[in-house]
Amino acid sequence: MPPTSLAALVIFLLVTVPGYLHIRIVETRNVRPPRGQLLEVVDLVCVGIGSSCLACGGVLGLGQVLPGVFVNLPELAARNQLYLTEHPWQALLSVFSALLLSGAVATAAAFMIIRGFRARVSPGSVWNSVLTRVVAGRPPFLSVELADGRVFEGFVGAFGSHDTSLTDDLCLQEPLFSRSPDRTKRRELPGSHLIIARNQIVTIRARNIPPTP
Repeated sequence: MPPTSLAALVIFLLVTVPGYLHIRIVETRNVRPPRGQLLEVVDLVCVGIGSSCLACGGVLGLGQVLPGVFVNLPELAARNQLYLTEHPWQALLSVFSALLLSGAVATAAAFMIIRGFRARVSPGSVWNSVLTRVVAGRPPFLSVELADGRVFEGFVGAFGSHDTSLTDDLCLQEPLFSRSPDRTKRRELPGSHLIIARNQIVTIRARNIPPTP
């Protein structure tokens, strides 16, 4: 493979791999609003470039301390392609280390984003102002009335991200309770989480319950 093609492949991997890894982690562990393909590509490229710049800086710094293991930047700048020809294993190890380190940086950035309360809604929404109101480390306790008259109760677990959408669900977490349509009977439900389709919800009552001393 020509050196220019090999360099292009390395740059492509350093940009796309950490960016894709970052986006996939955020998507699978957090609620993200739908975005256009252009914005997704911009996110991927920006995260990939930022992570790879940090990773390459770290690897080149190691090359100054361990010139026999990683690529030495002054020698590479002075001898260019001849240096890579004479030190192929150092170049390969440096590229592989930079790829791993950039992936680690992108992963750390993803977990920093999804850390804490997992539900994400627009800042000015009613859902955001009420359902994310944590008191003494506890989310609100909800009483959710459905279209058929049933009522389910539990602490906020997670909820959707679009105020105008009826496809986002609401998740309650234990302890879980249900009430009969006439509100006379209340029973505890098994399980740790209960997911309710948003298009079945009629009303929601919320209150913050402080922990028992």
